[in-house]
Amino acid sequence: MQIVQRLNSLNNNPISLQRLAAAAFSFLILTLSFATQADQGNSASAESWLKRMGQTFKAANYSLSVIRVNQQHFEPIAIEHGIVDGEPLVYVNYLNGPEREILHRGDTVTYFQHDEPPYSVAGQRAVGPIPRAFINNIDVLKTSYRFVLGGRNRVMGRAAQLIRIEPKEADRYAIWVWLDAEHGMLLRADLVAPNGEPLEHVQIVSMAYSESPSPIVQQLSQVTLPAPVPLMESEQVSGQGRVRWVAGYVPSGFELVGRDRHKLGATNGLVDYQLYSDGISSVSVYVGSAVDGQPGQSLVSKGATHLMTVAKDGVEVAVVGQLPPETITRIVESVHPVVTKNAQPGKAP
Repeated sequence: MQIVQRLNSLNNNPISLQRLAAAAFSFLILTLSFATQADQGNSASAESWLKRMGQTFKAANYSLSVIRVNQQHFEPIAIEHGIVDGEPLVYVNYLNGPEREILHRGDTVTYFQHDEPPYSVAGQRAVGPIPRAFINNIDVLKTSYRFVLGGRNRVMGRAAQLIRIEPKEADRYAIWVWLDAEHGMLLRADLVAPNGEPLEHVQIVSMAYSESPSPIVQQLSQVTLPAPVPLMESEQVSGQGRVRWVAGYVPSGFELVGRDRHKLGATNGLVDYQLYSDGISSVSVYVGSAVDGQPGQSLVSKGATHLMTVAKDGVEVAVVGQLPPETITRIVESVHPVVTKNAQPGKAP
């Protein structure tokens, strides 16, 4: 189901994706030089810049056209944000491939995908390429990251302030953000490996602010959405009792933000699902029946995203997220079942 026409107005000024990718690495190297010379601010100043960005994300009416570059893969994304009757609304449209749209209105997130009926879930999940903490609460990052004020540069022809959000441990990636010096809006974000290698970047290629919500946002505020679906408990029943699969290890600062049991589209089989996030990175854990029952392990990587699967004890565990492969490996190896015995007749559970 398509809920609105594509945001063609955001694509009137096309940009060469090849040139954007080629320039990304030289831009980062140049910024490294600027940052080394201008890294004279303190973390409080960097934090104030990040909070200003968060206020802009939450309070302004704007349209963004975004390119996410992961190795040689380009993904154009259109984002509309507006405040209607005091309630924020975010609409994200992925412009390549099968139709895929996300609408975040209030405490409900609704997904529209090609050849599938729309469905809604309750909660504050990440919407689009913008990290959750950038919109919800920068303070949650303080336990795991340092905020470092970098130098000035130009992004999209505008003066931009670099803020480096550096992890305190090597179990996750850094994210470097360039913020518009006038509005505080995010202009660019790079995921950076512990060795300084740029892995993925999100680039704003056009943006427009308005005093009032756009017609699209106003229309979407009136759309009747599907009610949030009741989620199945992430546990199974066996002869020994109720079995719940849990991750014995996640990096510090990661919290469980979603858990359910649902059918996986590719196989239509039931899987236990858990979603963890530290506000910037997220990692998903899937547990389902092993296809062939044979033990084994595999790792697939694409830029900053790594997927590891392990088959053991009749189940297959898959962990995918934007974390270093060593961290993904440690998480997948920690996943184990927790059994709660069934209550006996006449006894309290």
